Amino acid sequence: MTGPSLVATAVTKTFGGLRAVDRVSLTVPPGRITSLIGPNGAGKTTFFNCLTGLLEPDGGEITFGDRDISGLETHQRARLGIGRTFQRLEVFTGLSVFENLQVAAEAISPGNTFLGAFRLRHRADPEVVAQVESVLDRLDLAWAARRMAGDLPTGVLRLVELGRALCTDPKVLLLDELASGLDDAETEELAAALTTLSADGIGVLLIEHDIELVLGISQDVYVLDFGKVIAHGTPRQVAADPNVQAAYIGSERKKSRERATRSNRGGRGRAAARA
Repeated sequence: MTGPSLVATAVTKTFGGLRAVDRVSLTVPPGRITSLIGPNGAGKTTFFNCLTGLLEPDGGEITFGDRDISGLETHQRARLGIGRTFQRLEVFTGLSVFENLQVAAEAISPGNTFLGAFRLRHRADPEVVAQVESVLDRLDLAWAARRMAGDLPTGVLRLVELGRALCTDPKVLLLDELASGLDDAETEELAAALTTLSADGIGVLLIEHDIELVLGISQDVYVLDFGKVIAHGTPRQVAADPNVQAAYIGSERKKSRERATRSNRGGRGRAAARA
């Protein structure tokens, strides 16, 4: 696949006496889904924040293609093609789905900074409109374009988050627990969307507690525990690792089944939202 790889080499981040990320090396190639799994508190989100520039590492190097981006700000990395979503839902509930995506598309428009956020009620640039409409179609969200985000269920809003990230025209996507709160049907839709995106050449780095999703769509899996990579390989290799089984996968599969049962009972997925 063409396109740059996002590469972390010996990245370290310490808070006081706690080494939250301990010399972590990881590669996100174009056109592949790479997953980062591990227990809560393992350092996964801290590592994500180092990759995107929200945190400055204490050591190591981060490159994107042939460029060292370790010293770049978050917005500079985003403009190079690094997009992300957050663990908590981060949508503008008082805006429509279209406007949520428009904010992101405006932010990367030439000559624009944050002006787009203040021009939502006015006529948007035709190129921005075309970009938003393309992403809505890509994620099968056109039906929700004019719906207020605050009126939609979690399953739809997770796709809105993904759509907003896609509106920045990313080459690499960093997705932090995007399947959180989804029922089985919504998770299947998300899996299909991510598989299609990777097939289009986008590199995906996924933090996820839904083990079945990770093992079903990933090409590479890294396991983080106490800030260190304790295993790396294909899904089959990682799933068969007895240390990983004991420390994480066995218990997480049970939790995933319990979460799915509770979520499926809620019945607030896309079908209910369309009604």
